[in-house]
Amino acid sequence: STSGSENYITIAQKGGTYPDSPVFAANRQLLYDTISSYILQTISSNLTFSAPTVMPEILGTDHILQATFKHKSDNQWKGHLNKYSLDANGAVDSLVWEAGAVLNAKAADDRQIWTIATGVTTSINNFTISELERLRVPLEENAGITYSDDELTDLIEFVRGKDSYGEYPSGTDDEGATLISGERWKLADIYHSRAVAVGAPIAFTSDESNENTEAYYRYLNGYNTFKGSAASSRDSMVYGGSNGGMMHAFRSSDGEELWGFIPPSVLPNLRNMILEPGKSASIYGVDGSPIVKDIYYDGGWKTVLISGLRQGGKSYFALDITDPYNPLHLFTFNHDNVNQTINYWGSDGVRTDYDTTGTVPAEYDFRKLGESWSDPAIVRLPVGAGGTMRWTAVIAGGYNSGTSSEYGANLFIIDMEDGGKIIQRIDLVDDGSANGIESSVPPRITSITADSTELFTNQGALIYVNDLEGKMWKVNLTDQGTLYEATKLFNTEATSTNARHSFFENGASISTNNNVLMQFYGTGDLQSLGDVDAAIANRAYGIQDHIFPEFSTVATMSTANDLANVADGDCPTSSDKGWYFDLDANEKITAKATLYNSVVLFPRYTPNPADICSAGTAKITEHDFVCGTNLRETALGYGVPTEAVVYKNKIYIGISTDQSATTLPEGFTKQGNLIVGDPASAAVGKVKVESWWEDFFK
Repeated sequence: STSGSENYITIAQKGGTYPDSPVFAANRQLLYDTISSYILQTISSNLTFSAPTVMPEILGTDHILQATFKHKSDNQWKGHLNKYSLDANGAVDSLVWEAGAVLNAKAADDRQIWTIATGVTTSINNFTISELERLRVPLEENAGITYSDDELTDLIEFVRGKDSYGEYPSGTDDEGATLISGERWKLADIYHSRAVAVGAPIAFTSDESNENTEAYYRYLNGYNTFKGSAASSRDSMVYGGSNGGMMHAFRSSDGEELWGFIPPSVLPNLRNMILEPGKSASIYGVDGSPIVKDIYYDGGWKTVLISGLRQGGKSYFALDITDPYNPLHLFTFNHDNVNQTINYWGSDGVRTDYDTTGTVPAEYDFRKLGESWSDPAIVRLPVGAGGTMRWTAVIAGGYNSGTSSEYGANLFIIDMEDGGKIIQRIDLVDDGSANGIESSVPPRITSITADSTELFTNQGALIYVNDLEGKMWKVNLTDQGTLYEATKLFNTEATSTNARHSFFENGASISTNNNVLMQFYGTGDLQSLGDVDAAIANRAYGIQDHIFPEFSTVATMSTANDLANVADGDCPTSSDKGWYFDLDANEKITAKATLYNSVVLFPRYTPNPADICSAGTAKITEHDFVCGTNLRETALGYGVPTEAVVYKNKIYIGISTDQSATTLPEGFTKQGNLIVGDPASAAVGKVKVESWWEDFFK
């Protein structure tokens, strides 16, 4: 039910499972170089590839966030972040604010933009020309040239929002928006980053829970006092990364940007915005999604944010946002494989470099970190021989374009209580098949904890994650068995020919008929969505783990031969290990599978074989999650669909283009890049998750 902020709710109400624990019972140049190959006809329209974020309210009106952007060659891509109200039936109502427009009306000199760099003051507004000489070092790093004061001044002011390169002499942009004299549209594209809303602390506590749950830990460690502290009255905020190089903090009430943080690992990339008079280059900046959670360390509760750069680099950073008006830098680490260094910045802002051709201390050895695609999962885990429980972040090794064996095929467990230092690296390397793919691990991991289900009672978590070449791994991060042991459960038998790649986090739940853990995901080459080839053979899966909640190594991975083929119309039998179905010709799964009640949704995209330079078609299919039976197929028109979110028995899904290309079926409406519809089924399944407020907001 949704009777209170501390009650569990069903997946039907929760839907997106972002960005905290999973739903569970009880590349390189995609953005700029290849986008024209599959959505060229939509370039003049608003685009989105970021899933919507629902903002539930305890009292009053629910809201939803949707990021869109507009492409323009040789210019910064124009970003928007829309906050809509939802009516009592869950339909999209009115636009409350659009953060890009709010920021456009704010003078560049009035913005608070801050970073971390040696010698730079700790002010929340230190990315200014008054700090030019101290910013010169990171801005020129490895450039091989020295910039003049005027050139650096232009760059700093351009990042802040001034029209340093004369792109808009008319005082308006291409869409007719009025610009402040001498300034430009200030919000860059929010491409992959999914905004998160953070209000007062309101996570679930319980004195009756399993002693290994976070809910019980919060109860024992004074979280209810933290709820009643100054944090209880803090302003609600919306955090999101943009390819202008910043993590933005927008006030939820009015959309005003309170500050923008430029991670120190991004500073050397800012100069890549410089082209020539009248032009600028759009870059990858903070392209990852922020993950926010309340954790306890150093004697108190703190609200922390951690994010990767995704295609912006091989780097993660963390901030203390307990007081959103006074954020603090906690740590940043960066793997610069080109210059063969590891860069680390601590909470004091001091930078330390490690030469990766030599010896690197284990706690800073991020040499195997690829592009930071994997959104971190913040969980309490046993650490070391004594099994001391600590707050950690688990991140997958990231993306390597499928071509490098040097990095990406691993997990990192980092210490959120001690500067993000590495606690353990777990290699997930499988060289047993010559499939033409150098594996890596781009997705966020799926963690199963005692808060997820009463079936799991141990300390720590069981981790499930898929690698790029379609192998599902299970990792033991519990106090039982061998800590950090990994095993392979399933193989999609991906090859460079069938392109059956895995890019997305699994959806997870318990089968309603036999209490078996199931993992749901689909395949498709995210970096080549426009590919048309008779050999492409993608699938969607529902994989059973009959060993759960225990961990043991598996001698032989299962394959499709061990699953029931949904096309045969039969549910899996006791001898099957799940189900699968084949996608249509050239079709790809484009996001994480979404679960609600006893239904799993797959967003699907088919390129246009007659014209690969135009947008293909999207649909969403809803399946019984035990049998895989197709309950309904809904055509969504042209464009690439995002992950679906289900809330209060409504489906919310983004679509890459806002162009109207088809008539939606009854029960579905479209507003801009957001499609809203009624689910096929409202049956209640066996599910429970952490506090609904925490799950949506943190």
